[in-house]
Amino acid sequence: MTPTNFLNTQQAAELLRVSGSWLRQRKAKKIFKPGTHYVYSTGNIYGTLLWDVIALQEWQRDKTCQLEAKPEINASRIETYCSGKD
Repeated sequence: MTPTNFLNTQQAAELLRVSGSWLRQRKAKKIFKPGTHYVYSTGNIYGTLLWDVIALQEWQRDKTCQLEAKPEINASRIETYCSGKD
């Protein structure tokens, strides 16, 4: 058997440390993109859903970086005011 990036929902969820419903919810909300994050094994909507765990791990990294950058961005927007009574 050849290794692959594509795993079924249960396998992908275990590897990514999320639930299968978490994956399906993001698919339904169109956060995950067809052909990038998931494919249908048979090429039609009734086929087994396979997840590209490499692409999903990249998405996790990107989201983590965005979340970690937000406090810095928000802090840089804060202006400080002096009461004038030094």
